[in-house]
Amino acid sequence: MPNYAHLAGNVVQNILVADTAEDAELVTGSRCVPYTTEQSVNAGMVYDDDTKEFSWPVETPTGDE
Repeated sequence: MPNYAHLAGNVVQNILVADTAEDAELVTGSRCVPYTTEQSVNAGMVYDDDTKEFSWPVETPTGDE
């Protein structure tokens, strides 16, 4: 079965295994995108629609430091 990343916006909320993307979206109630086991995907990562890749968000300085 394929692996899917459950997204809120473009942020991974959870990962799951399902027969189809439609099944994954039915269970989660939101967008799910497939990924391969060669990819390391974890909750909190960001999905880029253009490159179809997952990455950790980049922290931006707040100026408070």
